[in-house]
Amino acid sequence: MGRMVTVEEWAGIHGKTPATVKRKIHSNAWPGAKQVMQDGKLVWMLDEDWLWPRAMTPTNQAKLLCEIRKRMPPVVYATAADGTVICMVPCTHYTRAARNVTADEMNDLWRVGRPQRAAAQAALLYGWLHPLADPRSYNEKGERLPNAHRKK
Repeated sequence: MGRMVTVEEWAGIHGKTPATVKRKIHSNAWPGAKQVMQDGKLVWMLDEDWLWPRAMTPTNQAKLLCEIRKRMPPVVYATAADGTVICMVPCTHYTRAARNVTADEMNDLWRVGRPQRAAAQAALLYGWLHPLADPRSYNEKGERLPNAHRKK
């Protein structure tokens, strides 16, 4: 989860207008949006990493998952917030907890690249349909590319 920013700042980061973002907030697109007092007035705060909600047809979902699956190894490991190492089969709901190993050790064994490791970590947090679960959203060092959420 990223830092909380105002609607105006979020709109600037993601290339939207503040009015459009506020309409989405009022339509409950982001239930986690918070209204707080800042400089004596109420303002909406959003997580800077939240993405623009996109309606997807089942066909487009399947196509996206197939594209991601082609770029991922058969098995990838990620670490949950509580430190548990999770073994995942990309683009499926199959997960298992791994014991007495670290995610890095196992990913090295499977020769998983940095972009795939970062994508698996994002998939663990947000699910495989999230744009950050795509290895194309990261450079060869596993760092997020600027405006990666806009990639098609």
